[in-house]
Amino acid sequence: TSSSPRDLALSRPSVSVSPFELAPARVEARLSATGLDGIEVAVSLLAADGGLLEQQRIHVAGDQFEQQIRFQFQPSEGGLQFVELRAQLSSEMPTEVARANATAARGSEFKSLDLSRSQIVSRIEVTTANNHCALVVDRGGGPYRILYVSGRPNWEFKFIRRALEEDIELKFHGLVRIAKKEAKFNFRDQVVESANPLKAGFSDDEETVEQYDEPVLLKFGEGAGEALNAGFPSGAESLFAYHAIILDDVEAQFFTQQQMLLMRQFVADRGGGLMMLGGQESFLGGGYRDTPLGEILPVYLRGQEASQHKAQPVRYGLTRAGALEPWLRLRSVQADEARRFDEMPRFLTWNTVSGIKPGAVLLAELNGGEHEEDSDGWPALVSQRFGRGRTMALMVGDFWRWSMRRPTLETDDLAQSWRQMARWLTSDVPREVQIEIAPPVDAQQPHRLKVTLRDPAYQPLDNGQVELTILEPNGQRVELQALPDSERRGEYVADYWSNQDGGYRCEVSATGPDGAVLEKVVSGWTAQPSAAEFALAEASDGEVVELAQLDSWIASLPTRRVPVTEVRIEPLWHQPWLIVLAIGCLCFEWGLRRWKGLA
Repeated sequence: TSSSPRDLALSRPSVSVSPFELAPARVEARLSATGLDGIEVAVSLLAADGGLLEQQRIHVAGDQFEQQIRFQFQPSEGGLQFVELRAQLSSEMPTEVARANATAARGSEFKSLDLSRSQIVSRIEVTTANNHCALVVDRGGGPYRILYVSGRPNWEFKFIRRALEEDIELKFHGLVRIAKKEAKFNFRDQVVESANPLKAGFSDDEETVEQYDEPVLLKFGEGAGEALNAGFPSGAESLFAYHAIILDDVEAQFFTQQQMLLMRQFVADRGGGLMMLGGQESFLGGGYRDTPLGEILPVYLRGQEASQHKAQPVRYGLTRAGALEPWLRLRSVQADEARRFDEMPRFLTWNTVSGIKPGAVLLAELNGGEHEEDSDGWPALVSQRFGRGRTMALMVGDFWRWSMRRPTLETDDLAQSWRQMARWLTSDVPREVQIEIAPPVDAQQPHRLKVTLRDPAYQPLDNGQVELTILEPNGQRVELQALPDSERRGEYVADYWSNQDGGYRCEVSATGPDGAVLEKVVSGWTAQPSAAEFALAEASDGEVVELAQLDSWIASLPTRRVPVTEVRIEPLWHQPWLIVLAIGCLCFEWGLRRWKGLA
C-alpha cells in the first residue's frame, strides 16, 4: 500500500574483541527497514559453518524504522574466525516456512494468507544484497612468553604456574632460586670441590653446574632449560624474546646493574610488561629504591623501613577505576562481583609504599586497619604506562590464600585472575612480525596491507622478504609479495583488491636479510563489494526509481543539473579585504598611540 520502496538493510557493522578469558566478543550493526511496517524481522549471527550463534526478533514499527543491533557471544576457539550477520523476514526462516507449509496443508487459511503476504513483501524488496555482512573475529596473537623470577620457592609460584600453563596462548618459563650464593673457602692441605653440593651428582658438565659461590636456580617450563641456561638473561636478544616479566619476592641484588637497565629497556623500548609481587624482599624491602627497576615501578619507595607483616588482617577490594577494567572483573553481574569479594579471605602479608606516581592508576586497595586513619586503605594493585610498555605492582604477598577459600572445586577465581593479569601484561606488546590491514576509503580503492618487521633487539628490520598468502572466500589461494615502504624503516606494504563478498584469510611469511625465518602471523579481513553501490548512493543522495517510471527518468537526464566540484587555490595575501584589514589595523594602532601620547 505504501509508495516507498520496501527494503531491509544492515549497515555500520563493527566487532570489539577482548583477549581476556571468558570475555565475549561484541557485534554491533544498524538495522534499517523501509516500507515494512508491522512485519517481524529476524537478525541472526551465524558462524562460518552456518551454525546459529545468536538471534534477535524485532517487530518493525513505521515505514522508516532504524534500530541498533547488539550481539554478545563466546568464540568457540582462539585465533581468527569469521561470522556473518544476516537479516530477513521471520516468515522466511527455514523453520517458519516449514511450519507454515505444514499448517497450510492442514487447511488453515489464516496461516496461508500470512505466508503469502510475507512472500509478496520479499519479492518486492528493492535488493537483498545489503541484508547480510561478514565480520572477522580475531582473538589470537599468541603464544606470549612470560618469564617468572622468584627468590625462593613459595605458594605463589605453584598457583601462578598452574594457572598460566592452562592457557594455550601463554608460554610459561620459571626461574626459581632454591639456595643463595655463599662464601667459598679453600683450607690449606684440603681439596675443596668448586661445584655446589646441592648439584653434586646431578650434572656431568662441570662447566655449567652452579659453583659454590653462585645461587642455585631451577628452571621450569618447556624450553626453559635452554633459554635460561645461564640464569637470568643478560642480553637484549634473549630477554626481548619474552613478552612479560613477573618478579616475586626477589631482592635487587639478585640482578646486576646491567640486567636492571636491560629490564628498564625491556619495558620502555621493547614495549614489554613487568609486574612485581609483594613479599619480604620486594619493593622497599628488596632494596629497589634508587635502582633502574624502582624508577619504572608505579609506586614510590621513599620510606626508610619496609613493612610486610601486619597484625590486623586486611581485605582486598577494587577501586572505582579498577571496577571499570574488564581484566579485573570475573563476573558479568555487579551483585555477583560484590559477592566474590565478600567470599575472598583476608590477607596477612603485604608491602607498604609511600604513594603512587603521577599517571599511575590505583586499581585495588587494602582495607581493615585498626586505626581510623587507615580507613582509606593502602594501595594493593597499581599500574601505569612506561614508555612503550606497562608496569604493575601487586603489594599483597599471600595472594595464594584466595585459592584456599574457593566456594566449589570447579570455581578457581585465583587462576582466572592470574591468567587475565597475564593477558593484560602481554596484550599490547609488539611482536617481531605484525600486520595492519587498512580498509579502503571507498569501493574504488584496494585494501592496504602493512607488515612491520623487527630484529631480535626489536629495532626496525630492513632488507627483509615478506610473502603474503591470501585465502579468498571461494577457497582460491593468491600469493603476493609486500614491498618495502619508501618512507618508514622496517615496514612493507602491499595492495589487494577484494572482489568477492566474504572473509579473507592472510598468512604472513617473513625472512630476515640473513635468511632467518621469522614467526608466521595470520590475520584477515572482510569485504562486501556487492554492497558498495549502497554507500555510493547514500553519499550522493541516490534515488530509487520504480520500473514504471524508468523511461521518464531517462528522458529527464539531459535537463538535470549535475553538481560540479572545483578546487581553487589562491594566495591569501591577494585578497583585497585582507589588505584593507591590515591597513585599518595599522591606522588604528597609529591613532591609539597619538591619543595616548606614545608616538
